[in-house]
Amino acid sequence: MTFWGEPTGQPVLRKTAALILLMGIALAWLTGTFTGSGLNDLLTASPTDMSCETAAATGCWWEWFRGPDYAGIARVLRTLGYVVITLFIGVAAVSRRDRALVQLAIALSLVGDVFLVLVPMIVGVPEAPVGGVPPDPSFLQKNSFLIGLAVFLVVHIVLIVRHLKGLRASLSGDDAAKARKWTIGLGVFWAVVAAGVVAIWWDLLSQQPTAMLAVFLIYMAVLATGVWAGTTVWLRSPFGDPDVPPYVPLNAAMIGIGMVCYGVTDVTLGLEHLYRSGETSERCWQIITVIKDLNYSPALMFLAYSGFVWFGKGETVREYLEQEG
Repeated sequence: MTFWGEPTGQPVLRKTAALILLMGIALAWLTGTFTGSGLNDLLTASPTDMSCETAAATGCWWEWFRGPDYAGIARVLRTLGYVVITLFIGVAAVSRRDRALVQLAIALSLVGDVFLVLVPMIVGVPEAPVGGVPPDPSFLQKNSFLIGLAVFLVVHIVLIVRHLKGLRASLSGDDAAKARKWTIGLGVFWAVVAAGVVAIWWDLLSQQPTAMLAVFLIYMAVLATGVWAGTTVWLRSPFGDPDVPPYVPLNAAMIGIGMVCYGVTDVTLGLEHLYRSGETSERCWQIITVIKDLNYSPALMFLAYSGFVWFGKGETVREYLEQEG
């Protein structure tokens, strides 16, 4: 297997395809039993506990998996697994550029997870004031969330660069009118969605310092642009290549689904942070964590898979399997 060779446009081998598909499914839904998907936060929470305190021991068999250290490690291992999957792209890539960008985006997602998940586990979070005097937190305690946010901002910029390849050509080609209509229409749609999210959040956003408010608004703008770029990639030939082989709709669908899931993940991550840091009544937000994690797993999975050529030009699924067999 050649991991770094020149892309040939040939589909991924059958055995390799089976391996990465099984890896992806396992990582998405079974990492750390259900901890990697955040289901432990929901299943082990007391239905009558309306605080953010961890529910009292239930005595159920899943009690051991409730530990925050275990959950955090499982989540990071999940992302690491998707980094490994992108290393299997090898010569079965759309292009060398596309392979490099998808590998970089998933690898940076792992770095972001380290700062958002592992670093708080290791250094702790800022403690509440004692006797009216707040303790002096360390640099990482104060800034790990912002550092992680900055890393994920770079992730989305990398994905935007990847997914906008061929935009100019699509707007001046034979189907320019159709491409322009969908490109503008989806752009307006995602802009309205982003504006709606900001409007709904505004009571919480207005409680944030001016710098943090600016960070959230910039991130939301970049996120909406990324989702727009991902959901319009089907209008363009494969990342600028004028020769459109049959596998493009599959890759485009994976990119679109992956970016929508990434958008939901980041919106719920921001919502969780705002509720926990804002001056609002304390409630139990396990369900937000579940939504975030259940979308983050398929986001990574579909984006990682979108870097592979799955079928050759003019080749059906049956022909591909027969040839490999």
